[in-house]
Amino acid sequence: MVKAASLRLHVYGDHRTPERLTYENIFRWFYLQTAIDNVGPSGVTRIGSLVTLFVTFENDVVISTLNVRSPDIQLPLYEVKEFNQRYAVVVFSNNVPAGTLEVVVTP
Repeated sequence: MVKAASLRLHVYGDHRTPERLTYENIFRWFYLQTAIDNVGPSGVTRIGSLVTLFVTFENDVVISTLNVRSPDIQLPLYEVKEFNQRYAVVVFSNNVPAGTLEVVVTP
């Protein structure tokens, strides 16, 4: 079991998949953008959107602190839905704007 893991992404702020900048002890990650639309007589209107980041660790981590942060953008509200020794799931209440997104496990 290891004490740390980190994933640093460049988010484009649009429909493109983020670019992985750096990582440590990350097996795989998945970034899902979900649009919530209302379909009515006047057409389709966007109600909102969610972003889900799913991260799996290469080696089990000691469950301690999971930090979600950015050095250069204001992140939307988010919630860590699950964090255990094998993976973490973070859901953002809106699209993440263009910039850097970091997820770090620290002791």
